[in-house]
Amino acid sequence: MSRPQYTRRILCILLCSIFIFSGLGLCSCSQKEDSNQAIAPTKQKVDAPPEVLELAQQEVDRMIQFYSSGWYLLDDNDELAKIKILDSQITNLQLAKRIDVYDRLVGQRVIDGIKSGYYDFYFFSYRLLPDENELKGKSLSFELDEDGWISFEKITPYTSDSAPGDLLLIASYVDDKINGSSGMTRTHEFSDGWCERYVKEHLLDYDAEFTEDSFRVIDEYSFIFTDGEDFRTISLDDRQFALPAYMKETGRKLDYTDYYADYWTSISYVGPGPRRQSGGKAGFFMRTLNYNMPDADDALAVVIYMCTDGLWEPKTYRGIAAGSSEKDLLRLYPDDLYYLDKGEASGYNEIYQRNEDFDYAYFYFPKDQTSRDITFYIKDRKVSFIEMISAYERRYVYGGASEFENLVNQPANEKSEFRVETAAAFSREIELPWEKIGMSWNTGEPYISRVNIKLPRVSDNVCNGDAINSNTNLEHHLEAIRQFEAGDYSLLYKERLAEYSVDYEVHTRKGAAALVINEAYGIAEAGGGRHRTVWYYDCDTGNVLSSRQYAKKCGVGEAAIIKQYNDNAEYSFINSVYEANFYIDEAGKIVTFENFDT
Repeated sequence: MSRPQYTRRILCILLCSIFIFSGLGLCSCSQKEDSNQAIAPTKQKVDAPPEVLELAQQEVDRMIQFYSSGWYLLDDNDELAKIKILDSQITNLQLAKRIDVYDRLVGQRVIDGIKSGYYDFYFFSYRLLPDENELKGKSLSFELDEDGWISFEKITPYTSDSAPGDLLLIASYVDDKINGSSGMTRTHEFSDGWCERYVKEHLLDYDAEFTEDSFRVIDEYSFIFTDGEDFRTISLDDRQFALPAYMKETGRKLDYTDYYADYWTSISYVGPGPRRQSGGKAGFFMRTLNYNMPDADDALAVVIYMCTDGLWEPKTYRGIAAGSSEKDLLRLYPDDLYYLDKGEASGYNEIYQRNEDFDYAYFYFPKDQTSRDITFYIKDRKVSFIEMISAYERRYVYGGASEFENLVNQPANEKSEFRVETAAAFSREIELPWEKIGMSWNTGEPYISRVNIKLPRVSDNVCNGDAINSNTNLEHHLEAIRQFEAGDYSLLYKERLAEYSVDYEVHTRKGAAALVINEAYGIAEAGGGRHRTVWYYDCDTGNVLSSRQYAKKCGVGEAAIIKQYNDNAEYSFINSVYEANFYIDEAGKIVTFENFDT
């Protein structure tokens, strides 16, 4: 071999080496940038397994329905139109990308124990053959292809509500079996990166920063249980919770949510003995929203729903339980409480089902930037059961139940002096003959019943005064006065009342008024009771106030009220200002009072 030939061969080898390594470098660069590069096919063809073809045909059939039903298609004049479709043809169906989604299918992994999951992204196009006779005279913004078909490729012909780009069909697989379609979409930037973003957006996973902000506990949405001498509180959006030991778990069920990346756990409990108004055992039902696998370090279970029909327990933060009177409910929830017709209420758990003969309901629905609410179901003027929910979106919005006119106490927002007058009064000492009170064997001096009644009535020209008058037992006491004045003392005889007393007082501080109604009774040869009910009023706005709103307006801290109540109480202990019977006198002094029966 001559030297020139040898030299040429060496040069060829070097050049080939350069090209090879350059190619590898280009390949490497291509792989690094793959997430941003389009991966569309160069030719159209139908190359898909039968189950994907079936999915594709279902999407085509839906589009045929869109054009031919007369209910969906709008012409250029925004009027309903329809076109008869004679034929259809799938023109392209090619697998473009497979993305593994197993890690995000938490619900299916926990509930069904699946072993694999992925999304297949197919480039998809098709065309429809319209009846040309029906197109005549119609004003529609699309053109037919050269064969007279409506073609769905890069851009749908009906461009008024469609975006340009490649049409994609996404098939969902679980354990290598097709699990249906995740829908169709369009994009002008199809790439590996786009596919990964699509999966993240459609299979949401737990976001710690999001949940820390949104799953914040608000004391209003809590149930409080007594547990010996202590209390247990469970709130919506709690992440750590425990019921008292006497509440026994009776059932647990896992359910899918609207997202595969989380799941619900529904837990049923029963309390000891007959605790419901109907005599059956009391129930407590709770649902949690679960994120991530149960054994993961970042696993999370959040309380999103609670329901109870336990008689007197648990109570809401403001002290309402099943068995509470409607009047107490309206007094303790004067703000943001709406009336709910029975036909607008709906439930789905066993507590709702066994109490579905309720009459109507109220729901507490403040504008607090959350989607939570409390619903109180009423039967025979008493609370039958209570539910709390933290929903994906606010309930009762679309049916009109949360409209202003359904507010129990509609805001007046005008100054109103709080005037209270005496509606009726009666005072007399009445002898209780032993035989009249069922104690004829007694030969001692008869009891003298001391009756002193002075009934309050908020004046008619006080804004929202009716909301107080209708819930003060006024009519009950008025009927008693009418009987006594007519010489009918059967009420005293029947109840063996040695004392029957009602009076009232009004205290005003910093534009806030408190109407304090004192009631006392004594039973012959037995005990008695003292009860104080307080209504709060804002003289600057004409609105009925809650305990918290009243304390704030008077400039008194809730902690001080709770401490004073607990320091002076003999029989009870409270956790919230709503449970305290209190008022602020004209000098700014806190006055608390414990209701009791002996």
